[in-house]
Amino acid sequence: MKRKIEYIKLLKSEILSIMDRIINLEHKLLSKLEKDLKRKIISEGEIITLSYYLSGIYSFYEDIFVKIANVFENTISDKTMWHSELLNRMALNIEDVRPRVIADENLEILNELRRFRHVFRYSYAFELRWEKVKELSLNWRRDSKRIQDDIHFFIKFLDEL
Repeated sequence: MKRKIEYIKLLKSEILSIMDRIINLEHKLLSKLEKDLKRKIISEGEIITLSYYLSGIYSFYEDIFVKIANVFENTISDKTMWHSELLNRMALNIEDVRPRVIADENLEILNELRRFRHVFRYSYAFELRWEKVKELSLNWRRDSKRIQDDIHFFIKFLDEL
Protein backbone atom coordinates (compact mmCIF):
# COMPACT_ATOMS: atom_id res chain seq x y z
CA MET A 1 0.00 0.00 0.00
CA LYS A 2 1.57 3.24 -1.12
CA ARG A 3 1.13 6.28 1.06
CA LYS A 4 0.96 9.75 -0.35
CA ILE A 5 4.11 11.68 0.31
CA GLU A 6 2.04 14.58 1.64
CA TYR A 7 0.71 12.41 4.47
CA ILE A 8 4.20 11.22 5.35
CA LYS A 9 5.60 14.76 5.35
CA LEU A 10 2.67 15.98 7.43
CA LEU A 11 3.16 13.13 9.89
CA LYS A 12 6.86 13.94 10.23
CA SER A 13 6.12 17.63 10.81
CA GLU A 14 3.49 16.82 13.41
CA ILE A 15 5.81 14.42 15.23
CA LEU A 16 8.62 16.98 15.30
CA SER A 17 6.27 19.67 16.58
CA ILE A 18 5.00 17.41 19.36
CA MET A 19 8.57 16.38 20.22
CA ASP A 20 9.42 20.06 20.74
CA ARG A 21 6.55 20.30 23.22
CA ILE A 22 7.66 17.11 24.96
CA ILE A 23 11.20 18.43 25.35
CA ASN A 24 9.88 21.72 26.71
CA LEU A 25 7.68 19.94 29.25
CA GLU A 26 10.49 17.56 30.15
CA HIS A 27 12.80 20.51 30.92
CA LYS A 28 10.14 21.88 33.26
CA LEU A 29 9.72 18.46 34.89
CA LEU A 30 13.43 17.93 35.44
CA SER A 31 14.03 21.47 36.70
CA LYS A 32 11.15 21.12 39.18
CA LEU A 33 12.33 17.65 40.20
CA GLU A 34 15.84 18.92 40.99
CA LYS A 35 14.40 21.65 43.23
CA ASP A 36 11.98 19.27 44.94
CA LEU A 37 14.68 16.67 45.64
CA LYS A 38 16.46 19.29 47.77
CA ARG A 39 13.36 20.06 49.84
CA LYS A 40 12.71 18.46 53.21
CA ILE A 41 8.95 18.84 52.88
CA ILE A 42 7.05 18.46 49.62
CA SER A 43 3.65 20.10 49.43
CA GLU A 44 0.67 18.60 47.67
CA GLY A 45 0.88 21.41 45.10
CA GLU A 46 4.46 20.48 44.26
CA ILE A 47 3.47 16.84 43.82
CA ILE A 48 0.57 17.87 41.60
CA THR A 49 2.87 20.01 39.44
CA LEU A 50 5.27 17.12 38.80
CA SER A 51 2.29 14.83 38.17
CA TYR A 52 0.90 17.30 35.64
CA TYR A 53 4.22 17.32 33.75
CA LEU A 54 4.42 13.50 33.73
CA SER A 55 0.82 13.21 32.56
CA GLY A 56 1.39 15.80 29.84
CA ILE A 57 4.53 14.10 28.56
CA TYR A 58 2.70 10.79 28.16
CA SER A 59 -0.28 12.50 26.52
CA PHE A 60 2.02 14.08 23.94
CA TYR A 61 3.62 10.70 23.19
CA GLU A 62 0.17 9.18 22.85
CA ASP A 63 -0.71 11.95 20.37
CA ILE A 64 2.29 10.88 18.28
CA PHE A 65 1.21 7.23 18.45
CA VAL A 66 -2.35 8.06 17.37
CA LYS A 67 -1.03 10.01 14.38
CA ILE A 68 1.24 7.12 13.37
CA ALA A 69 -1.61 4.61 13.73
CA ASN A 70 -3.87 6.82 11.62
CA VAL A 71 -1.34 6.85 8.78
CA PHE A 72 -0.16 3.23 8.94
CA GLU A 73 -2.77 1.03 10.65
CA ASN A 74 -6.06 2.94 10.63
CA THR A 75 -7.91 0.91 13.27
CA ILE A 76 -7.92 0.12 16.96
CA SER A 77 -10.24 -2.83 17.44
CA ASP A 78 -10.87 -2.77 21.20
CA LYS A 79 -12.29 0.67 21.97
CA THR A 80 -12.39 -0.01 25.72
CA MET A 81 -8.66 -0.73 25.93
CA TRP A 82 -7.45 1.48 23.11
CA HIS A 83 -4.82 3.33 25.16
CA SER A 84 -2.92 0.14 26.04
CA GLU A 85 -3.56 -1.45 22.63
CA LEU A 86 -2.17 1.62 20.89
CA LEU A 87 0.97 1.64 23.04
CA ASN A 88 1.56 -2.10 22.57
CA ARG A 89 1.08 -1.72 18.83
CA MET A 90 3.86 0.88 18.73
CA ALA A 91 6.28 -1.83 19.89
CA LEU A 92 5.40 -4.03 16.92
CA ASN A 93 7.37 -4.24 13.71
CA ILE A 94 4.64 -4.52 11.06
CA GLU A 95 6.25 -6.20 8.08
CA ASP A 96 6.02 -4.22 4.83
CA VAL A 97 4.16 -1.45 6.67
CA ARG A 98 6.40 0.18 9.27
CA PRO A 99 9.11 -0.62 11.80
CA ARG A 100 8.46 -0.62 15.52
CA VAL A 101 8.20 2.88 16.90
CA ILE A 102 9.17 1.98 20.48
CA ALA A 103 11.74 -0.60 21.58
CA ASP A 104 10.53 -3.27 23.99
CA GLU A 105 12.85 -1.94 26.70
CA ASN A 106 11.06 1.42 26.55
CA LEU A 107 7.56 0.01 26.66
CA GLU A 108 7.70 -0.44 30.44
CA ILE A 109 8.32 3.21 31.35
CA LEU A 110 5.68 4.35 28.86
CA ASN A 111 3.20 1.87 30.34
CA GLU A 112 4.01 3.22 33.80
CA LEU A 113 3.35 6.76 32.58
CA ARG A 114 0.10 5.68 30.90
CA ARG A 115 -1.17 4.06 34.10
CA PHE A 116 -0.01 7.03 36.18
CA ARG A 117 -1.80 9.45 33.86
CA HIS A 118 -5.01 7.56 34.53
CA VAL A 119 -4.48 7.86 38.29
CA PHE A 120 -3.63 11.54 37.95
CA ARG A 121 -6.72 12.29 35.86
CA TYR A 122 -8.91 10.65 38.47
CA SER A 123 -6.90 11.70 41.52
CA TYR A 124 -10.03 12.87 43.30
CA ALA A 125 -10.33 9.23 44.31
CA PHE A 126 -6.61 8.70 44.96
CA GLU A 127 -3.98 10.48 46.96
CA LEU A 128 -0.87 11.28 44.96
CA ARG A 129 2.16 10.04 46.87
CA TRP A 130 5.49 11.85 46.74
CA GLU A 131 7.51 8.62 46.68
CA LYS A 132 5.64 7.30 43.63
CA VAL A 133 5.82 10.61 41.75
CA LYS A 134 9.51 10.97 42.61
CA GLU A 135 10.28 7.40 41.48
CA LEU A 136 8.44 7.85 38.19
CA SER A 137 10.13 11.23 37.59
CA LEU A 138 13.57 9.74 38.26
CA ASN A 139 12.80 6.79 35.98
CA TRP A 140 11.72 9.21 33.28
CA ARG A 141 14.93 11.21 33.69
CA ARG A 142 16.87 7.96 33.21
CA ASP A 143 14.88 6.63 30.22
CA SER A 144 13.59 9.62 28.25
CA LYS A 145 16.61 9.89 25.93
CA ARG A 146 16.12 6.31 24.73
CA ILE A 147 12.49 6.99 23.90
CA GLN A 148 13.39 10.17 22.04
CA ASP A 149 15.97 8.13 20.12
CA ASP A 150 13.22 5.65 19.18
CA ILE A 151 11.08 8.46 17.79
CA HIS A 152 14.00 9.91 15.83
CA PHE A 153 14.74 6.46 14.39
CA PHE A 154 11.12 6.32 13.22
CA ILE A 155 11.46 9.78 11.66
CA LYS A 156 14.46 8.46 9.67
CA PHE A 157 12.19 5.67 8.41
CA LEU A 158 9.69 8.31 7.27
CA ASP A 159 12.46 10.17 5.45
CA GLU A 160 13.27 7.02 3.49
CA LEU A 161 9.72 6.49 2.23
